[in-house]
Amino acid sequence: MTARFGALAGLVVLAWAACASAPAASAQDFWNFSGMKFPARDSWCSKQTNQGTAAEPTLALEARHCGTDFPYMSIGSVNAGGQLPGVSELIANGTEYGSTPDAHKTVLDIIAAKYKGCSEASYVVKKDAMTGVPGFAIEADFKCSDISTPVLFRNWTTYAATKSGKVWIVAFDYPTDPITGGDIAMIQSAIQTISSAP
Repeated sequence: MTARFGALAGLVVLAWAACASAPAASAQDFWNFSGMKFPARDSWCSKQTNQGTAAEPTLALEARHCGTDFPYMSIGSVNAGGQLPGVSELIANGTEYGSTPDAHKTVLDIIAAKYKGCSEASYVVKKDAMTGVPGFAIEADFKCSDISTPVLFRNWTTYAATKSGKVWIVAFDYPTDPITGGDIAMIQSAIQTISSAP
């Protein structure tokens, strides 16, 4: 997998990786992360966690409504060797990669890590799925043998760059509820914070 597409696969894993086992989040006025101050959302809590592996750690900021697993925003830097394309190209590449067999398998593997006997029932990649924010979404449903209701996967992803060109991934997981205006405002604020950083 190339670096430009590996960022998407890494983010999809980030988005579901550590919900139950990570330390509890706490409410703050600002979410401080990697030298940036993200405006906090009322009744939402944040925490910093390593969502990568021991060999390839990925520090991320996670934010979710206090006391719940979803919906869930995560912010992490793109760890890729060499020169990265611009944000628009990363979004286009991610949208394209989201439809590949590798992406289908990555999402199925995430679901299969939590449930048994799973098969994909539907899978759609949507470009510009969030009003007013460039990005893409993967929306998939799975049938699993150990649960009677469908397992839903809903992940929206975009990229943002600091003034110096460091690229960050901003993702939002919403498997049970539709995206709200408050969700969009929080994500726009996160993107603006990254874009304004040195």
